[in-house]
Amino acid sequence: MTKKEVNTFLNSTLRSFEFTPYATYIQEAIEYGGVRNRELLYDIFKNPNITEEARKKAQKKLKSSMWDKPRIVSILNLNTHKESDYGGFDYKTEVRNTLHHFLKEDSGHLTESPKRVYHEMQSKPTKEQLSILIDALRESEERVKVQRLRDLDQFPTDEFLIARYLSADVDDKIVAKIWDRDPKKDMSKDGELFCCTLPKHGPEYLADPNISMMDFFCDGERKTRAILIPCEDKCLMVDSIERDSMIVDNHHSHQDLIRSFVARSILDHAGECNFESVFFNTSCYKQDILPNKIRYEMPSYRLVLRPIFRVRKVDLKDDYYIEGFKSKGSFKKALKAFFTKKYELVGKKVNVDEEIETKDWHK
Repeated sequence: MTKKEVNTFLNSTLRSFEFTPYATYIQEAIEYGGVRNRELLYDIFKNPNITEEARKKAQKKLKSSMWDKPRIVSILNLNTHKESDYGGFDYKTEVRNTLHHFLKEDSGHLTESPKRVYHEMQSKPTKEQLSILIDALRESEERVKVQRLRDLDQFPTDEFLIARYLSADVDDKIVAKIWDRDPKKDMSKDGELFCCTLPKHGPEYLADPNISMMDFFCDGERKTRAILIPCEDKCLMVDSIERDSMIVDNHHSHQDLIRSFVARSILDHAGECNFESVFFNTSCYKQDILPNKIRYEMPSYRLVLRPIFRVRKVDLKDDYYIEGFKSKGSFKKALKAFFTKKYELVGKKVNVDEEIETKDWHK
């Protein structure tokens, strides 16, 4: 396999996704992102089983089919202060209800008469109907939600796109989702959040059974990502929580609800996967996205952790993506210790069933 063959294949892959909602992700990775390990990205696109095998390897080791399973974990409605489980999604019903809502129940958002919009939609495919509605909503914030619904036209069961759609709701919903371990979705865009899951390191994450991600969507985009590392002794380490400021800055007066939701979603996921505790790495995570109880009230511990897989082949010529290494001086030395022996970190240890909500949180 030559460099030319790799580049030719990746460019052809980019063209195959050109007219899909994933186009900007693939374009960022292949054209603009400077992917460090293009050969691995090539291998993953040629054989998606590479990432599936990484997931199954970790599930087998942890004896939990829920670990790393792509799924919407929970949804927070900021208007009602309620958290709910994801109850499924029927695309055709959602489209029908959306058209009925704007044409019959709440036509005030339209820039022209609902009757005219309706007649223009007649006999058109679903995607075209939604495009016509988007044009008629061009002065309304509701437009973003309908755009995200249109994205689902070819992919009606894709939970990544469903999470973007649900979080674009003007009712202000935050959606927690386990990643797909899929390069066309999970190598984050520069416009979403600054994180080392950007294309430079993306392929390594995807093929590493020691890593999983929980993503948080708001305003129709992914804005926060928690990097999760399963360790022995039934402890889940949160190495880092990367975020765009929008997740709290755009939701004034709801910051404490969002912080509690982020932490609670991670703890609940850990409990479902048979972990007994979660260890938040205090030197690396974005502390302002966690509840005050964890940040200020809980004591710090110096804990020795051992990831579930300790043997891996890595390229030590380049920096590695686990944030904890960067606080230890020589990352090469820390990397060897982490994957062959143990690793010592300072952080906050929280039992999965521990109460961490703030006083204004209502289940």
